[in-house]
Amino acid sequence: MQRYDIGGGHKWSCSFSKASSRTLFFSNGGHGLRRNAQERIAELKSLGLSRQVALETESQELGHFRAEITEVYLR
Repeated sequence: MQRYDIGGGHKWSCSFSKASSRTLFFSNGGHGLRRNAQERIAELKSLGLSRQVALETESQELGHFRAEITEVYLR
C-alpha cells in the first residue's frame, strides 16, 4: 500500500532539493536525507508501528517505494 503520492528516483531527488532550498535555504539533497533512515525507522517504531510497516513507510518517504531498497540504508 502506498502512503504518499510522490514520484521516485531522479524526479523525486530534484523536487526534494528544490523544496528544501526554497524552505530551508539549503539542501543536502535527497541522499543526505536518506542517511537518516535508521533514525526515522526507530521513530516510527516508537509510535507503535511494526518494523515492516515502519520500513515500508520510510521507503515511501524516501521515494523508494520498495522496502528492500531502503534496507541498504539500514546496514
